[in-house]
Amino acid sequence: MFFSSSKNISYYKIPAILENTANLEDFWVDPKNSNLNTDDYLHLWIAKPEEPEDQFIDYLNSEEKERAQKFKFEKQRRNFIYSRSLLRYLLSLYTKIPAADIEFVYGINGKPHLAEHQNKKKITFNLSHSNGYFACIIGTKNEIGIDIENVSPNHKQVHNIATSFFLPTESALITSKKDDEVYYLFYKYWTIKEAYIKAKGNSIMQLKEIPDLSNLSVDEIGFMNPFCLLAHSGFSIRIAEHFYLAVIYFVQ
Repeated sequence: MFFSSSKNISYYKIPAILENTANLEDFWVDPKNSNLNTDDYLHLWIAKPEEPEDQFIDYLNSEEKERAQKFKFEKQRRNFIYSRSLLRYLLSLYTKIPAADIEFVYGINGKPHLAEHQNKKKITFNLSHSNGYFACIIGTKNEIGIDIENVSPNHKQVHNIATSFFLPTESALITSKKDDEVYYLFYKYWTIKEAYIKAKGNSIMQLKEIPDLSNLSVDEIGFMNPFCLLAHSGFSIRIAEHFYLAVIYFVQ
């Protein structure tokens, strides 16, 4: 099972990940043997499941099992089962509650939270997936969000989205780049913005309300200036060859 396989799920303590992004493949660990008993933490989990999704159906509750059977397309069904079972499995490690018994409540825009009576440790979390990779951030921060995206070379799409959802300064900077630099800068911006929106629990239509990223100072790792997004900080990294991942969290 990929949830207990040292080859298919990885776990990172923040900010230790910022020192080791060049060697992510070296940090695969068994989640059952990880020390999760701390009071203040922010943990990033990344999984790339290879086994059939039906092997993980028992992590879901009865409502989710029924929902999984109603998807018209196999890819949607597979992503739903993988993402929900991963989330439930990880939360069960932190709460000591059986995965299928985890209860969620939902915010105005559908952001899930642990039910209050199951969340004595004030755990927060967020989940994202893209083209076979599933990423989950779990911590004790008030607001956290995560987004992972597969870098897809499509000039027309990139420029159209940047014009529609990004600030003019950001869009102009993307347009000024050449070849693959266009895509990587676009997805760096997009994942940061999407993670910010998810942290706040807002609508995607509020992307332009996010502070300007065109002057964002980043190094190879992509650590973000904590003052750049008002009361939020975070990081943006590339995992594998063509994937960007961003995490945003509230600075206490």
